[in-house]
Amino acid sequence: FPDFPWEIDRKLDYITFYLGVPAFAMFIYSLYPQEMSKNILRTTQVFGGIFGLIVIVTPQRIFSHTLFTYHLITLCACVYIIYVLILATIRKSGGAGFAIGGFFVLFLTGNSSQEANRQR
Repeated sequence: FPDFPWEIDRKLDYITFYLGVPAFAMFIYSLYPQEMSKNILRTTQVFGGIFGLIVIVTPQRIFSHTLFTYHLITLCACVYIIYVLILATIRKSGGAGFAIGGFFVLFLTGNSSQEANRQR
């Protein structure tokens, strides 16, 4: 789409990242509800919603300043998800070993794709 508005493209890019973290946390919670805190799940949902709303209602020159903060939130969520997956593995919850392996692949490829985007 050569004439697609740049501002909308940026908004879609940020929103998918900001809402993807709570969506992934909800997926992990659906697999391992005994190992994951519902309060932490709600916290990721609230942060994702707030940051997503900022993207919707502000122009790019404003919402682009939220990225670093949300990266820190994402890092905290990832560390907690690793904890949940390790706990699920220790408790021998179904498929937790595969889930932790898949999460590490996702985490590594996600970081490399973000690095590639920064270099553009």
